[in-house]
Amino acid sequence: MIRITRRISIVLASISVALLATACGGGGSSATATPRVAPTGTATARASLPPTSTPATSGTVTIAAIAIQSPIDGERLAVPIPVTGVANVSDGALVVAAVDGAGKVLCQRNVPTPGAVGTAGSWKTALAFAPPAADTEVTLRAFTLSAKDGSVQSLVTRRVQVTTTPPNIVIATPACNADVQALTTLNVSGEASVFEAALVVELRDAQGTAIQKQSVKASAGAPERAPWQTSFDLSGVATGTYEIAAYNLSARNGAVENEFANPIRITT
Repeated sequence: MIRITRRISIVLASISVALLATACGGGGSSATATPRVAPTGTATARASLPPTSTPATSGTVTIAAIAIQSPIDGERLAVPIPVTGVANVSDGALVVAAVDGAGKVLCQRNVPTPGAVGTAGSWKTALAFAPPAADTEVTLRAFTLSAKDGSVQSLVTRRVQVTTTPPNIVIATPACNADVQALTTLNVSGEASVFEAALVVELRDAQGTAIQKQSVKASAGAPERAPWQTSFDLSGVATGTYEIAAYNLSARNGAVENEFANPIRITT
């Protein structure tokens, strides 16, 4: 019995030694065969992305992305339409427009942008035109024009629903982007629903400075909507881009309210 027990112990010990040797040898072989895994975010992946800006070459400006932040697609709103966004363009190169379903430009503005090329800046504007007779889909477009051939670049759009709700003040004539003959009398007319029928109408230069101002009375005060009219003498006004703006002053604190402004061009 004692001999049998010793033989069994010897056999078991031999098996354990063999298994241990096999395990050590297999582990070394496995470590050698394990491939390296490339890390994520390699230089090759980054190189496939376009640069955020490209240095300007002689005589040219590289136009970066334009974004419209508000309004959002499908939003319902009344005129004037406030539009905001960010852009990385040279100052004065940004154009914002409202276009109807037939492709007609309802209003278009050149919009100042802060900062220089290579630095994104915020911008805002308002597009004013007569309220539609029925709720209408309008496409807002923001873009730049090529200095080389005038083609549209970096175009972004938003589709919105413009309602029939009239603003408190409307300029009917001259319409947005109207051409006005120099050295004549500029007749301005519209409708208003304001406190005591009182509003102010200004002729502003391209920098937004009022060069002529008129205090105007509509034929009736709020809550009625009533017509108003006034005129400006253009005999001493140079040709160029201007703006006609109408607004009222708050009865509570004198702040400007309900501004409606149309860009115009005085031409020869």
